[in-house]
Amino acid sequence: MITISKMSASTIGVPQHGTNWCIPASIENLLRSERMVDITQEDLIYEYLIQNVRTAKSNVGQVIQLSTLPRYEVLEMVRCLAIPNASFQTFAPITNAILLHRGSQLTLVYTEGISSQDDYFSKVEEILRLDKLVLISAKSYSGWHITVVYQSDGTNLSSYDPGRAQHVTLPRTQYQFSHDLLYLQ
Repeated sequence: MITISKMSASTIGVPQHGTNWCIPASIENLLRSERMVDITQEDLIYEYLIQNVRTAKSNVGQVIQLSTLPRYEVLEMVRCLAIPNASFQTFAPITNAILLHRGSQLTLVYTEGISSQDDYFSKVEEILRLDKLVLISAKSYSGWHITVVYQSDGTNLSSYDPGRAQHVTLPRTQYQFSHDLLYLQ
């Protein structure tokens, strides 16, 4: 049985704009699928950094308060760096706060503690049947990575990989799933 969201492969396709930005890039794609095009991965990264990191070291070792720098400087400082402690759990409340502030009725739902691979796959298909895209955290061909799943045929998952900026269809047997996922409600 094919389970496909109402969203086609053509509705998503924004690549990640920074190294290790797969979570915010995938969230941006998820939001775009619901026509929320004014929230970007840069918005999410900036809010995350201001709320959670707060300081950075300059190239001469000086500690800099990120909130004192212009937004574009903060983003350029971290574009090629790993984002510390980034996870679905940390980005969901930031995204929801932005959505609420902008008057959206949408909520990013964080689901954790899925106990088995079969349960994980069942949950992905359940969300797709609701005509929603789902962000998965899974280990596959490229290591642990976040992708936006939009279709399942019972054996394969079709998703958009913002790190490689391409659509991918792979057998679910090639994935090692984590225990959490994100989707919009």
